Amino acid sequence: MKYCIKCGTQMDDHETKCHACGARMPVSYSNKISKAVNSKMIAILLALAILFMAGSFILAKQISPGARAYRALADGNIATALEIYKDKVEGRQRQTAVFVKKMGTYFSDLEAKYKEGGITDDEMKQKAKDMLAFNVEGITEKAKKYVSDIDAIQSVEKLVAVGDYKGAILKLKGIEHDSIKYEESQVKLNEVGGLFEEQVVAKIGDPKDIESSLVAIEELNDALNVMPENANLIDKKDIITSGYVNQVINGVGEPKTTEALASAIAMIQTAQGIAPGTVELDSQLNQIAEKYVQNISNEIDSAVKNYKYDVAKTLLQSAQSLLPSNDVVKQKAAYLEEHKPAELSELKVLVSHNYNVDEDGSAVDSFGNQYTSKNIAHINASYHDGYVTFNGGFTRLNGTIAVNDSSDNYAKMALVILDENGKELYRLDNIKRTTEPLKIDLDVSSAKQITFKVENTWATNYLLLIDFMLYK
Repeated sequence: MKYCIKCGTQMDDHETKCHACGARMPVSYSNKISKAVNSKMIAILLALAILFMAGSFILAKQISPGARAYRALADGNIATALEIYKDKVEGRQRQTAVFVKKMGTYFSDLEAKYKEGGITDDEMKQKAKDMLAFNVEGITEKAKKYVSDIDAIQSVEKLVAVGDYKGAILKLKGIEHDSIKYEESQVKLNEVGGLFEEQVVAKIGDPKDIESSLVAIEELNDALNVMPENANLIDKKDIITSGYVNQVINGVGEPKTTEALASAIAMIQTAQGIAPGTVELDSQLNQIAEKYVQNISNEIDSAVKNYKYDVAKTLLQSAQSLLPSNDVVKQKAAYLEEHKPAELSELKVLVSHNYNVDEDGSAVDSFGNQYTSKNIAHINASYHDGYVTFNGGFTRLNGTIAVNDSSDNYAKMALVILDENGKELYRLDNIKRTTEPLKIDLDVSSAKQITFKVENTWATNYLLLIDFMLYK
């Protein structure tokens, strides 16, 4: 721009004649004026820019780091906000207080907007996740709750789509009363609960026997753990339980053998656990238990009389597992303890050579059989005879012998059981790795001393004495 030298009217740079007074403008003067004006304008603009930058710098300096971190967060610049927070805010009490206060306001505004529907679930969840990065007390807990509850609601639809109504219900029940999603969760809970009930009823069908009734009751118990107040499922369980009790009562019959009586007791006890206080079941159990105890008592007596303590012990253990409080069973336990035989591993050794008790309580024979017992002994007859002698005074001796897996393939040995005079009470020759485990049952009533002797054949020989018992 330029001005008329005569009247001062403003003119465009390219004009050579004033459009107001008609005066002609010298070319050199026009350029000079224009350049002067332009220089002034540039100077003014430059001064304004400098002032603006200085003001911005001063303003930025005046805004606290806490406020700047919050502003970056509100603008969605999470990385910048977190950088300012970690560098300038965290650990500084005053700046943290500013940030926490503004964060609280920000979160409250978000909640209000979310309740009004101005923010979607995904948007709210993402903003809550953003705030978790700052780990601010009071804000973190609320943010976590939003993420968790929104996740739960969103996952319900996926679970329902694949028919996992139980999983969906458990997700919905995890949403607490104070959650913004609580009302929505209750609506969905009613919908999914109906679907779950239909699913369970269809699955259990109409059971006709004991086995299917037990499966149905188990399914209903599982369902009621999820929905304990569902009246329809409660009624269904009552009906099936009543039918199951009748099935048990009629299905037990009149068992005679010990095994059949034990099975009947177990069946009735299971039913009592499902329908406690049922008089018919209690009466039936008492009758069958009386017969069972009589049978098992006779069998234990017979086993003890025939020097089969391990059999008697197994029978007692079965009775104790079924009827631990039964007086007769308790009496038989005391009786068996009185007639307990001595274990070979517990006897005082009078003299021995290459004899030892297995401290680990386990051994393996040449057939790969594994033995686990505290009553296992070894006699080593490698290149020399091995033996052990105990005091007698017993009537019977029984147990199992086997070749230890450590013995040589070409090993041979002989087991001899002697009395105090060297009289052979038992002898087994040509024992080798291919000799199968053998049970020994021997009358030793005449022996004042008992000796186990293993004769060697110049090889590595180990004989196992497994669970040997000596009866008074």
